[in-house]
Amino acid sequence: NGGAIELIGGDSQFEEGGVISITGGHGNHTGGGISILTGAAIYEGGDMSLSTGTSEFTESGSMFLSTGMGGQKGESGGVYFSTGNTSNGNSGGILFATGGALDGLGGEIALMVGPSVGKEGRIKKGGNVLISAGEAVDPEAT
Repeated sequence: NGGAIELIGGDSQFEEGGVISITGGHGNHTGGGISILTGAAIYEGGDMSLSTGTSEFTESGSMFLSTGMGGQKGESGGVYFSTGNTSNGNSGGILFATGGALDGLGGEIALMVGPSVGKEGRIKKGGNVLISAGEAVDPEAT
């Protein structure tokens, strides 16, 4: 087996546990990126798990995934979810699901497009929400 690297924030009995922060470097032209990649293998590549902490008494931690604001003459970055292509078999799926609730409501899923406001302060047409199914290349496919 290959060697492991583990980063662990410090524990606390009374207050907040230690925070781990990883930040790319600042640059005049382009800021430094952060890349996290699981291991490749002949049979099955490594899995990636990203989750928040549980709570014994109140809320679990929330997860925020966002891009920074765009500059005066640019756009903000996009958020992309995709699965890999395959040459033999089915490609992986994407599932958005909320957890169940024992005494309450299950969480909601909302897809929203931000507003568009022109320089004169008037609201313009916002972006679209597009949902599309894949195309079959095999004419015999159903």
